[in-house]
Amino acid sequence: MNLFEERTKEIKIVSDLNPVGIFRTDSQGEMTYTNRRWHEITDYPSSQPLTNWLWNVHLDFQKDVLELTTRVLKTGEGGSMEIRWQNERWTKLQVEKIANGLIGTVTDVSDRHLYEAARIAQAQEREALAQLRAADAERQRAEADERRRAQELLVDVTSHELRQPVSAILNCSQIVRTNLSTLVDALRKSGAIPFVATEALLKQMEEDLDALDSIYQCGLSQERIANDVLSLSRLQLDTLSIHAVDFQLVPELKRIISIFANELKMKKINLEIKVGRSVTVCNINRVSSDRTRFAQILTNLMSNAIKFTDLAPVQNRRIVVCLDVSPDPPQANKCIAPSLQANVGDLAERVKDSGTLIYVYVTVRDAGPGLKPGDLALIFQRFQQGSNSHDAFGGSGLGLFVSRKLCELMGGNIDVYSVYGQGATFRFCLKMKTAREPAPKVTPPPSPPAVKAKPAFAAPPSQTVYHVLITEDNIINQTVLNRQLKQAGFTTELASNGKEALEKVKRLAF
Repeated sequence: MNLFEERTKEIKIVSDLNPVGIFRTDSQGEMTYTNRRWHEITDYPSSQPLTNWLWNVHLDFQKDVLELTTRVLKTGEGGSMEIRWQNERWTKLQVEKIANGLIGTVTDVSDRHLYEAARIAQAQEREALAQLRAADAERQRAEADERRRAQELLVDVTSHELRQPVSAILNCSQIVRTNLSTLVDALRKSGAIPFVATEALLKQMEEDLDALDSIYQCGLSQERIANDVLSLSRLQLDTLSIHAVDFQLVPELKRIISIFANELKMKKINLEIKVGRSVTVCNINRVSSDRTRFAQILTNLMSNAIKFTDLAPVQNRRIVVCLDVSPDPPQANKCIAPSLQANVGDLAERVKDSGTLIYVYVTVRDAGPGLKPGDLALIFQRFQQGSNSHDAFGGSGLGLFVSRKLCELMGGNIDVYSVYGQGATFRFCLKMKTAREPAPKVTPPPSPPAVKAKPAFAAPPSQTVYHVLITEDNIINQTVLNRQLKQAGFTTELASNGKEALEKVKRLAF
């Protein structure tokens, strides 16, 4: 063995005995050498090629490690950082530039992190104990302040939320009126000349119908807020009462959901309604309950589901509504329908008489971002929202609180199940009674169909063309402004947020 080989062997032995992990990369940042301690710290198998070593870095730090090594290769200035690996070990990563690549070390600092975590936990525990002791002294004062602030907040939030859709309503109605006025003027000037509907006219009328749908959706939004505010006021005064009427359960559920058909279509959200086998087994058709309050609860949940599902990628946008019934109450305070009994005949026998008490279970599952653990305890409180809702939409924070109170008044409950990042499932159950079928009604003969006019008008194109970037996160306002600019002779590009706008500014000329 020559001297070079001996020295190489000695260096390898020293490297393997070193308590610090050592590694080396080539000029492209690819790992070419690691010592024994590096494998012990990172849990990367020594028998595996080093090409995939970055995957053993914790996902939260992979990008940072890659940026550090890339920067050192480019600038020649060394750097360091503390990172976590997939095996939950913490290390200090030190990287330096050498002639043909990088050389670096990883030093295990897990003990220090564990100590710091324990110290922080102890400090938090002491702080929590101190806060608990102080909370009792503050409770009476906080309750008085809360009552005063609640009244002020109710006025402020209600004013803001009712005012929010007004801009879209005014703009939509203005553009529809302008188009209709132009069409009427053209018809008056045409005299006896017959009109043939042009493609431009049909497209314009379809857009006007969309604008009218937008006005309708904004009106529904204001109605929901007004209903929640009115219900809250009556709850505070203890004057909210439940009025039972007979109605068909399944058709009523579908009717309530159909109100959102245009919004679902506009936001490209798939809807699935599942009527459980229990409804058929129990032969439930008509029930007796407060139809208006049932609709108010389901409307609030559907509105939230649409709002958050709209944040998901288009291919994942899906809402599922399930309906079940049972003569048995929910178990363990969870709004989950009991499983069907083996002998379904006995179940049907229990609910065959009119006026029998049953429990109606409804779930609404969305494909949104889900709820963070800290949000689960807050969302059913007055003026409280999940962090996703507050960050993305604002809102009054009344809907779920009012829904919870209505469920309680109707002998039921409401809850939520959610894993953050996997959507949310809101569930509620209500006490209802079975109802008799009404006597058949005589159907009057159908009225003759109305004759529809077929006007035609195509607006002349603008002579001056400008290219405009529209940045607007409200899809209704975005659509209205886009139509207005196009009718004025502009060409447009749409962006739903600042990031999209910046990307389009870089790629396109305006």
